[in-house]
Amino acid sequence: MAQFSMEIMRLTGSVLRENQQITKNEKNRFCPPDDMQLFISSAFTHIGMPTGDADFMADVIIASELSGHECHGVRRFPEYISRAKEGFCNPSAKLKIEKDSGVIIVADGQRAYGNIVMRDATDIAIARAKQHGVAIIAVKGCDSGGRLADYCERAADVGVVTMFFANESGGGQQVSPPGGIEARMSTNPLAFGIPRAAKPHLVLDMSTSTVAFGRLSETIDRGEQPPAEWVNSVGVLRHFGGHKGFGLAIVVEALAGALTGGGTANENPETEDQAFLLISFDVEHFRGLNEFTAELERFLCHVKDVTLEEGAKNIRIPGEGSLDGNNRMDPRGILLRPIVFQRIRQAMRGMPIRFPTSLQ
Repeated sequence: MAQFSMEIMRLTGSVLRENQQITKNEKNRFCPPDDMQLFISSAFTHIGMPTGDADFMADVIIASELSGHECHGVRRFPEYISRAKEGFCNPSAKLKIEKDSGVIIVADGQRAYGNIVMRDATDIAIARAKQHGVAIIAVKGCDSGGRLADYCERAADVGVVTMFFANESGGGQQVSPPGGIEARMSTNPLAFGIPRAAKPHLVLDMSTSTVAFGRLSETIDRGEQPPAEWVNSVGVLRHFGGHKGFGLAIVVEALAGALTGGGTANENPETEDQAFLLISFDVEHFRGLNEFTAELERFLCHVKDVTLEEGAKNIRIPGEGSLDGNNRMDPRGILLRPIVFQRIRQAMRGMPIRFPTSLQ
């Protein structure tokens, strides 16, 4: 059994201290998604976000919950609010284009929320891909942006393929190289979005570590010890697949950090801002979209039409997992564990925003 590293010990100790502040009478709470969406949007508006951006932030947070990706869901909401209050990000900032050659764009996120920056970068990539066939956008200097899948799906809806490579500008070092003890890299996620004939699109969104750091934190929040396969002998996150995941992480760091100018892992990182490289191309510039998606469906049907091993579940194509998440939604609403509710109350302190009735 792996022993806790200094980082996991820090997280666990923090959780224990938070739990001590929660009375024994506090239990899990549930909130209807629409009520939670309005509450979150109102909070973002109060700290200076334009109404449309605040609604979008709330929408992606709720969508993460409903699709079974709680590590990017409501548990991140108090973190977003606190980072704005503490000056780590600017809720009203927008993506700023610094270089524009038509197909290639270099931009700065200006410490805006990554969700907003990636949305706007994706929309630019869609428009340029429709015009030129291909678009490449390099972005540095934004806050964390949650699930890359949201933006892959956004582009796939209009027949555009996307590839994302993201890092934390040299910070957020939470993963050790194979055989190493100390963390040297972030979780370095990458994502691919490919349009299908109908939703769900073919979307692969993954960290290059065994699990996302948010999922590790969520496990610790529940008072559980992370599985041994997630971490090395001293409890630091591993790369998935050993040297294969490590190799992908190196490629992601080079593209997202060095090429964008955001920064790469080093001994004394100055920031944990997100940087990312987005590559997009329009299917119609290669062949008819209907022809492409028809062939894709034939291929995917062939892959899924296989005899299953005993005890195995149905074959699931990347992107189809979100549907399974929706089926797991509790009829009482979105679950807020006591520790998450405590963090929301702390983040909202001093803000004249009324909590939903179910949370009062």
